[in-house]
Amino acid sequence: SVGFQSFCHNVGMWNDTTQSFDSTGKNYSFPDLIRNERQDSPPPPEPSNLWVIKDAQSNGAGGIWVINPNNASTFLPSSTSTTPFIDNHRYVAQRYVWPPVLYHQKKCHVRVYACMMSDGKAYVHKRAFLHVANEDFYYSEESKEHPTEEEEGEEV
Repeated sequence: SVGFQSFCHNVGMWNDTTQSFDSTGKNYSFPDLIRNERQDSPPPPEPSNLWVIKDAQSNGAGGIWVINPNNASTFLPSSTSTTPFIDNHRYVAQRYVWPPVLYHQKKCHVRVYACMMSDGKAYVHKRAFLHVANEDFYYSEESKEHPTEEEEGEEV
């Protein structure tokens, strides 16, 4: 769980002055994948410091946790509680995308397969998958939760 503590420290969810962590991550921006998508209302304000933690060995909607500064401490091990994370297990941390990319009013994301070589060259497979949620997504001012999508794959 030292990895999760480091992650929480690096994204400003947990400050422990007794430990120091190296933050070498870089941010990259990509243009919108899908344009001219109809929206019934403007999106509410962006959630602040919201992250999705995914079990690297899980598939579908299982093994996904939404972490924010208010609940991050519940995922850290303590003398009175356990953590859902397994030691020596791999997880993926992804900043919550806002506003969500919509395809026919459903949340979606593109899965691209690539291989990065040690010399910096990258090879990208010519096929990709568009993962589309089963239900329409609507912005709601009252909604404070932003559920993850239940996926069904579509080859593109």
